[in-house]
Amino acid sequence: MFDLSFVAVNCKDEVNITKVFNILAACGTDMYENQGLQHWKNPYSIENIKKDCVEKNVFLVFSEGVAVATFMLMVSEKGTLITKFAVSPFFSGKKIGSRCIDYINDWCKEKKIKRIHLDVYDKSTVAIKFYERNGFTVYDSAPTRRFRVLLMERGVI
Repeated sequence: MFDLSFVAVNCKDEVNITKVFNILAACGTDMYENQGLQHWKNPYSIENIKKDCVEKNVFLVFSEGVAVATFMLMVSEKGTLITKFAVSPFFSGKKIGSRCIDYINDWCKEKKIKRIHLDVYDKSTVAIKFYERNGFTVYDSAPTRRFRVLLMERGVI
């Protein structure tokens, strides 16, 4: 089992912002090459990550000093929205994603937030199954500019 540490990314921390970018880009390439999914093929820009650091809570997850995952949390009246959730392909299958969900659950519980929401590309069967294994259920779907997403949620445990 990996020891994990969760670090909030500061909008002026160029090193960690680059690590977020690298994980997202690696995941986009991996999803394209191994699942034929194109929705993250073009990397999410560093400028957008910097903007997200101001508007959302951006996290990096480390194991033994190596950045292994990232996610962003945005609190609203509906609960907490998870965006840009990605585990480095080099660390996939090691329960890091589930441990991130546990961390997010505890983070929400500490802030007295009752619901966790996300959207997932409707063709991303691997991600959908992961979220279902972690207690999320589909409650709706919605179009984006290029594809459809499933809207999923779960209660904070």
